[in-house]
Amino acid sequence: ARCVSKSAPRHSVAAPIRQNCGDDAFFLARHPRSQVLVAGIADGVSSWSKQGVDPALFAWELMVHCEAAVLTAAASAEPAAVLTEGYEATVRDGGNLMGSSTACIASLDSRSGRLCVANLGDSGAVLVREGRTRMLETKE
Repeated sequence: ARCVSKSAPRHSVAAPIRQNCGDDAFFLARHPRSQVLVAGIADGVSSWSKQGVDPALFAWELMVHCEAAVLTAAASAEPAAVLTEGYEATVRDGGNLMGSSTACIASLDSRSGRLCVANLGDSGAVLVREGRTRMLETKE
């Protein structure tokens, strides 16, 4: 998982670290058995800091585990499956990790052009094609 540094310059992507990254984290990965590219972003809930909890840690751990789910050859690259496995691994491996996060995972099959999105919380995705935008619909 990666993050954008909280300090200047903010445009560069930091190495896989947990500090100095705001409350957000993301990953980009290619499923090893297909031509599916997967991207995920998590926005840690900043109000956890009032309880003495670093809100970035949960978002970072969630994206680390989602990326690992994509890179596991047996795992599906479907966004909902990636998010579910990433969350379950975060809970399983996180010990006493506290926090919460929004999350948006998208997969794009480079052969078929099929785009799939899973969204949790008030995150979202917008498809921009030929100068037109369309909000992607979510299914409960």
